[in-house]
Amino acid sequence: MSLHLTEPTGLPDGQPLQPLAELALDMAHQRGADQAVVNVSQGERTTQRFRHGDIDRLTQNHSQHLSVTLFYGQRSGSVSTTQLSADGIKNAVESASMLARYGDEDPHNGLPEPQHFATRIHDLALFHSDELTADEARDLALRTEQAINQYQTERCSSEGAEITAWRGEFYLANSQGFGAGYPSSSHTLWGHALAKQHDDRQQGFWQDTRRSPLQLISPEEIGRTAARRAIRHLGAQSLSTRRSPVLFEAPVAHSLIHSLVAALSGGALYRNSSFLGLCAGSTVMATHLSLSEDPFIPGALASGCFDGEGIAGSAREVVRDGVAEGYFLGSYSARQLGLRPTGNAGGAWNLHLRSTQTQATDDLPSLIRRLHRGLLVTTLLGSGVNPLTGDYSQGVAGFWVEGGEVRYPVAGITIAGNLKTMLQEVVALGADALTQGNLRCGSLLINDMQIAGL
Repeated sequence: MSLHLTEPTGLPDGQPLQPLAELALDMAHQRGADQAVVNVSQGERTTQRFRHGDIDRLTQNHSQHLSVTLFYGQRSGSVSTTQLSADGIKNAVESASMLARYGDEDPHNGLPEPQHFATRIHDLALFHSDELTADEARDLALRTEQAINQYQTERCSSEGAEITAWRGEFYLANSQGFGAGYPSSSHTLWGHALAKQHDDRQQGFWQDTRRSPLQLISPEEIGRTAARRAIRHLGAQSLSTRRSPVLFEAPVAHSLIHSLVAALSGGALYRNSSFLGLCAGSTVMATHLSLSEDPFIPGALASGCFDGEGIAGSAREVVRDGVAEGYFLGSYSARQLGLRPTGNAGGAWNLHLRSTQTQATDDLPSLIRRLHRGLLVTTLLGSGVNPLTGDYSQGVAGFWVEGGEVRYPVAGITIAGNLKTMLQEVVALGADALTQGNLRCGSLLINDMQIAGL
């Protein structure tokens, strides 16, 4: 079964990928492999960074990559190469064959069952041919810097703006007849602000990533947001140790949901390193919350027709009304657990956290009023989750709230709890939903946490 490619990317030095994958499979067959899978890709990335109106860095690279995995019975070997010539592919296949022949047997090895493979390519608008000229890219960056510099001239200045463009394609094929691939593109505009007040220095960042540069939010908005996020932390104080409600602003609330996703993922589950374990049918979040996944949203950054093994994902509820309904599994972890693969070899698709209680008016100021007295977290310092136990201890910065109003910025503090308890004690999800990568999530208000300060 060979599915059709969508339109090619038109890379200047590109070459057809399907023949390379088929050549590697033919070589694997000649080496006597029982099964084989090949993934071949190529892409081009250009990054332009500007600082104080001048170009600070320009990088452009063309990448190409082929990975091949061979199976001899229940033994496997994998090798990658950037040499896409016939000799380079031959060397990769021979090396993978040697590794597989002398590797240990693993009863869970092998390709997915044929009935699990995707059977069609969806038109997901993942590739846009729109490109920025050098002058257009420079204009976006300079407008971003200008917006930062003009936000509060005496206290804030630009530390740089960057725009990155990517376009590429891949082709996945295996010895069971699956073969498919498609192109993708993305553009990111990023701004960096520095705020000053006496000896105090605070940084602020903001960015936007879209499939087409024509879809990016305005550079003025990126610049103003970066500047505002820097200035608001000037004059930060510490807090005494106490317990209080904690409101996670949307950009940092994402980290809590990503930790939940990691705990529901196959690798952590079969290694017994998940604080949730096999929890399908159990309550893992507050009952007003649900977490959905949808691979097929046109143009979204985490959309795809199939995963790294050729298995299609599905639009589904991973958590419904607080209760876990599924996991994130590739075929290997699914075999380990005695479950069916979910098409998540390579990670989760577009995730969306929702609440039955959220109203359109529940923006961040509304949640701050509901918080009334407590901590608003806007910055995380390092990583603070123990994936085995769920224990959470995280350095943070943000604001102290009294009477439903922000009173002053705070820093040098740590918040602590257990993520399993925290997720079940979420009392509100904001309507200020922000999409970052593969997750759309608003601000999260948690009823009670320990705060360690001075």
